[in-house]
Amino acid sequence: MGLDIIMKKSTSVTIITGFLGSGKTTLINKILTGEQNRKFAVIVNEFGDLGIDGDLIVGTDDEIVELTNGCLCCSVRGDLIEALKTLRPRLPDIDGVIIETSGLADPIPVAQTFLTDEDDSKYYHLDGIVTLVDCQHFKTISDTDSVSVNQVAFADRLVLTKSDLVPVNKVTELRKALRKINPHSDILEAQHGMIPNTEILNIGTFDATRIEIPAIEHHHADHLSGIQSICLSSDRPIDPDNFARWVQQLLVFDGEKLLRSKGIINFTGETRKFVFQGVQAVVEGDVQNPWPDGPRVSRMVVIGRGLNAEKIQVGWNSCLEDYLDRSLPESSA
Repeated sequence: MGLDIIMKKSTSVTIITGFLGSGKTTLINKILTGEQNRKFAVIVNEFGDLGIDGDLIVGTDDEIVELTNGCLCCSVRGDLIEALKTLRPRLPDIDGVIIETSGLADPIPVAQTFLTDEDDSKYYHLDGIVTLVDCQHFKTISDTDSVSVNQVAFADRLVLTKSDLVPVNKVTELRKALRKINPHSDILEAQHGMIPNTEILNIGTFDATRIEIPAIEHHHADHLSGIQSICLSSDRPIDPDNFARWVQQLLVFDGEKLLRSKGIINFTGETRKFVFQGVQAVVEGDVQNPWPDGPRVSRMVVIGRGLNAEKIQVGWNSCLEDYLDRSLPESSA
């Protein structure tokens, strides 16, 4: 059907992103010191970028820093894929992998790694993307830097930091602004830099089977940031060939405009759900659990910039099984 089918992955990966000064280092240090019975591998661009507490470091082994609680810190001076391969022999002793992106980096290329590298797909799966938002400075930063807006739009979960340093009404205004950029992510607050690890680790939010899309077809556009969230749904079966052609066209012509896409599709003649998700022009998909008894509703969300919502809606409609029958005028007797 034109969409790659991949194997089930194993070790959970969490991407933690956020602009410079948003508190990523503080959060990761608290994760490492707070989980006494779990071990993690942390991947960063350079050791210095992370600033792991000196008391945690006990030694180094090539690209790996050993930590006192049994966790590891892996330096990425080149390709992320190489770092993931370096960690493979240690995976049996690791409960999860945390990747910290640079404050100036877009998380999209990191996420794409887990959709494109078939070899590592056997060892890792992307669990969620957590973006930290600095309540003191995000408004000023986002007015001039599109990367900070991308980080918010791409997030599966948003965590407000330094909320105790700004008035309550400012936090409320920021929540509204973030909701316009990303209407699908939960927004949490890290109280004094603390947040339960259960809120950000092993949350399964990158799993397309957990998407929540209203039954009524609509689209949302934030004209200030240019981010659009286009939601599509239908209780009519989807023709698999038409769907594959339409998705491929969408990726070819609008791939650079896309940030995220994911959906659960009811294909004609298929008793199982077809679940897919994409990062820009990279898409993965597979049939998964059977549909439960009752109505089967196909749902899809497309997030990006400069998208033609009406054109996307027309393309979606063309995938419906009886679209041509319903769109053609009835013949006169």
